[in-house]
Amino acid sequence: TTSSTNYNEPFYGKAREAPPKPSMPNLSNLLPSSSTFTLSLPQRLGISIHSAITALSDPTRADAVAALGEVTGHVALRDMYNVMMSHPTGQLILRDTPIVNATNVNLKNLEGMEEGTFGRAYADFMKCHGFHPE
Repeated sequence: TTSSTNYNEPFYGKAREAPPKPSMPNLSNLLPSSSTFTLSLPQRLGISIHSAITALSDPTRADAVAALGEVTGHVALRDMYNVMMSHPTGQLILRDTPIVNATNVNLKNLEGMEEGTFGRAYADFMKCHGFHPE
């Protein structure tokens, strides 16, 4: 750690500028009104069970994996959001929405962090799977 380190800055760097929001054309008049619907709990449960059994018996069935993610993913995302909002660092990440890339992540430095830290876990995961921050 150098003496020029800014301790008021989050560990992942400065917040990035918010990109301009692209104007989206209104396509709602092109879609039939029946194209959007909500599944009931029994329907979600049925799709979940069927998709899970199908995906487990044949993992190459991307349709089953995708269907399972569609009907169950919101639960995991909601829980992840709640856990992040309960911690100051999680709140910073959600607020600043940092971009992770090779210019702001030094995997060698992260590998030297203490066991059990997010940085070390991230570096170990990236190395184990042969991933690069880009």
